[in-house]
Amino acid sequence: MKIKFGTDGWRAIIAKDFTNYNVARITEGVALWIKSKEVAPKVVVGFDCRFAGKQFMEVIAKVLFKHNIEVVWYDAPITTPAISLASKKLNCGLGIILTASHNPNTYNGYKLKGSYGGPLLPNEIEEIEAFDLENNNVIEKFEHLTIYPANLFVTSPDVLQDAIHQIQEDMVKQVNYFKEIGKPLEAKRLEERTEFDLEMIRELGYCSGIENYSRYLDGREPGTR
Repeated sequence: MKIKFGTDGWRAIIAKDFTNYNVARITEGVALWIKSKEVAPKVVVGFDCRFAGKQFMEVIAKVLFKHNIEVVWYDAPITTPAISLASKKLNCGLGIILTASHNPNTYNGYKLKGSYGGPLLPNEIEEIEAFDLENNNVIEKFEHLTIYPANLFVTSPDVLQDAIHQIQEDMVKQVNYFKEIGKPLEAKRLEERTEFDLEMIRELGYCSGIENYSRYLDGREPGTR
C-alpha cells in the first residue's frame, strides 16, 4: 500500500488500508515533523461518525503522548470546521480530524490542519520524510511511502469461505451463551463486531485484527497455536 497525502490529508478503506497500524505510522511521522518545526507541541484531535473513529483517535493520542506532545481530544463526533477553529483558538501546533468528507462510509481519512486553522501548505502536507528516531534528523525524503500490513494471510477462496462459515457458527454459539447467562450487552457487541469483520473479509479479503481469526484460516484446532 502506498500512502499519498492529497490536498490536506489521506483517505483509505477502513480495515483494508485505514488500520490502527497505518494510523500509528502516520502519526509517528506527524510527531517527528512537529518536533522538527517551530510549532507548538500541542495537537487537537477529533473524529466524525464513521466506524471506529474514536479507536483511531486513541491510537493517535498514544503515539503523540509518547513524544511528549500535549493532546486535546473530543469524546464525541465533531466537525472539521470545529477542529480548524480549535486548532487556532487553543494555540495548537496542529489539528487532526479523522474524516473522509464526501467519500462512502467504508472510507476514513486523516486530515491535518495548521495552527492558523486552515489546511497545511502544499509543501508541508505533501512532505513525507524519513527520520533518524534517535536524533530526529531527516535522513531522506519520499514522494510516497510503501507500508505493509502487520499481518497477512494467503489462502484459497474455498478455504476462506470455510473459515467464514466456521467463524459465523462459533459466533452464534458464543452469542447464545452470553444470552443464556444474562449478558445481552456482551452478546450484542460480539455479534456486531464479528458481523462487521466478516463483511470486510467477504468484500476485501481482510479486516482489522484478522490475526484473531488465524486459527480458522490455518485450519488449527481450538486452543492450539
